[in-house]
Amino acid sequence: MALRLNSAAIAAVARYMRVPDLGVSRARQLNGPVGRPASGDLLERLLVRNLFANGGHLLIRRIAAEAAGPFHTGLRYGEDWEYWIRLACLGSFVAVHARTPLLFARERHGGAYLRMASEPESFAPCMDAIFNAPALAARFSAAKVARLRRGAEAENDWIVGRELIRHGRPREGRGFLRRSVRAAPSPWRIALLAAGALPIMRIGPFRPYSVPGEE
Repeated sequence: MALRLNSAAIAAVARYMRVPDLGVSRARQLNGPVGRPASGDLLERLLVRNLFANGGHLLIRRIAAEAAGPFHTGLRYGEDWEYWIRLACLGSFVAVHARTPLLFARERHGGAYLRMASEPESFAPCMDAIFNAPALAARFSAAKVARLRRGAEAENDWIVGRELIRHGRPREGRGFLRRSVRAAPSPWRIALLAAGALPIMRIGPFRPYSVPGEE
């Protein structure tokens, strides 16, 4: 319906929720944070960070999917992020206004995100594929591309730091968080970093990953 009402949009985005690997029935009972659907021209925002959990809460027009081409099979990590950016070069997104999550994204222990998001080197191939793309050079000045890349690098540092903490390596993780805040300060992240020595680091975005069988 959202795409029917917005003929210029190339894709519709619904809400999602990240949940522990507890099974769908248990996941639906959780009252965790719900990712709000982003809309409009998302290219610059996507160049700084991946706004989507995965393709499960997007509906893409066929003509746009064909124009964007397939996923980059040479990327082991971030291939979805690189694809969303190629898609965003083609047009705008529209948000689905339903408040119920369409997607429950389970944090699987064997998944690529849990295995690789705490490793800084995992981001490099994807970053090169994104920021060396000719489409960006045609859209933005070299200075703006460099600025956007610095923003993405700061976001990646935050992700690495958060994931290191969630994996039980808080000292290393806080180092990445501090570097991220120095590069791209925000009141919310400064507050989270200031609470780094408090029990709050065991909840919210820094909560440890649950182990199957412990829930």
